[in-house]
Amino acid sequence: MGVVDGPTAEAQVLVASSIATTISLGAAPTSIALGQSVTLSGAIQTIGGTAVPFVLADFDSTITPSGGTNTKPDAANTSALGLFTRTFAPDEAGTWRFYSHWAGTSTFNADSSPEGAVTVGKATPTLSLS
Repeated sequence: MGVVDGPTAEAQVLVASSIATTISLGAAPTSIALGQSVTLSGAIQTIGGTAVPFVLADFDSTITPSGGTNTKPDAANTSALGLFTRTFAPDEAGTWRFYSHWAGTSTFNADSSPEGAVTVGKATPTLSLS
């Protein structure tokens, strides 16, 4: 076999850019007593509103005033609809500020949610007389 002379074709390769996404996060209730739980929930979707299913949403938290153990919620996987939820029991009274983020993929861009807050009041002691 040799080199065949003839017309040549050019190919143009287009590389798709990653799709922009948004992650939302809400907390309910937004005010609790120490020892109670709060539910963090949200969604990851494209800017156009299409769900981003089966990805990992991570959480981070800060507390003011600081000084406690500052535990944070475990990560949560999104459902087929791009929704996630995690129940969390703060371990210190104060204002807890949460946000969620996800790392993105080769198809979808990463994003971080706006910050949300939960006020955790001191536990009310109970006294019973007998």
